[in-house]
Amino acid sequence: METDSGSRIKVYFFAMVLCRSRYKYLYFSLTPFNTALSIYVHELAFNFYGGKPSRIIYNQDKVLLHKENMGDLVLTKGFRSFVNEQHFETVFCRKSDPESKGKIENVVKYVKNNFLKGRIFSNIENLNNEALSWLECTGNGSLHYGIHRIPSDAFKDEIPYLKPYNGIPREPKLELKEYKVRKDNTISYRCCYNSVPTGIYSGSNTYVYVEEKDGMVVIYSKETGKVIAQHTVSIHKGKYIYNKSHRRDRFTGIDELEDKITGHIGKKNETMEYLRCIHSVKPMYYRDSLNHVIQHMSHYRPELLQQAISVCNEMGVYSSVLLIETVESIRKKYKEKLLTEEYEYKEYAGNVNKDIAIPEKTDIKIFDSLF
Repeated sequence: METDSGSRIKVYFFAMVLCRSRYKYLYFSLTPFNTALSIYVHELAFNFYGGKPSRIIYNQDKVLLHKENMGDLVLTKGFRSFVNEQHFETVFCRKSDPESKGKIENVVKYVKNNFLKGRIFSNIENLNNEALSWLECTGNGSLHYGIHRIPSDAFKDEIPYLKPYNGIPREPKLELKEYKVRKDNTISYRCCYNSVPTGIYSGSNTYVYVEEKDGMVVIYSKETGKVIAQHTVSIHKGKYIYNKSHRRDRFTGIDELEDKITGHIGKKNETMEYLRCIHSVKPMYYRDSLNHVIQHMSHYRPELLQQAISVCNEMGVYSSVLLIETVESIRKKYKEKLLTEEYEYKEYAGNVNKDIAIPEKTDIKIFDSLF
């Protein structure tokens, strides 16, 4: 369905129709139907009809039917208990059996082509209310050309034959599923990668709870139960969905970041004074500023960084970006190499004999002989 914002969202629905009167019931959900939700909607339907039928014919559904077992049907555990409690007969249609399940398949087509076509999605509660209104006016209130009667009128003759239903529909308690956090601080959900804040991943056994509601993927911390991320559900597969703020490390304390910087640069008092000036000028971006300095400072000698801080102090420039630009200009002035370049040269080049380092070449005649 199309939403108010112009995006699209996937909805699922349950449909039930009485065979004789064609009196219909609908229920929409943002999550796929499982056994617990299917049982809840059955009870809503019984409540809607004011009774329950003695036999219900189903299209095959894995959330209700475990396996056919050559005719000895094995129902799922939860649904079997529900059937035994409510005392009705279940009949599951086989494939390519239009005479048995054609009535409900026609209802599904009718809902898609009449009720849903062109409708804008706002929220799931409104959609269910709109569905009930549509049933009253159109779905059950207009002439049915198969029985040549209005379903709501035909239903009045059918009510006395329904078994009484005295239960109270209870919405199933949502059981949050665990999802594993990957090394890149993402989780795989519905064939898409959804980001979580940097620092959540703490090893191969890092898990979070995930819930889907109102078209959003809501991610909870397993330890605290607090919401740590929210993303719009994507209708496409293989997408990387991330929040820019998740790339910031919010779990390392400010003090730790400052200690990393002063530990590398030295001259703690002067360095700390410069960092405090950055904080006073741009307090909202202080953590990002510290992370920017940490990301680049390992490429430069401490002496160059100290000189850059002195230059920035003299000019009254308090910015992590300009600090790194200043130290880069000083490095180029002295024609020094970046520390990473020197490290790689020393680590891998060293005093290697170039003649020995040349890889051995295979004689082409060997391949000729093989062919």
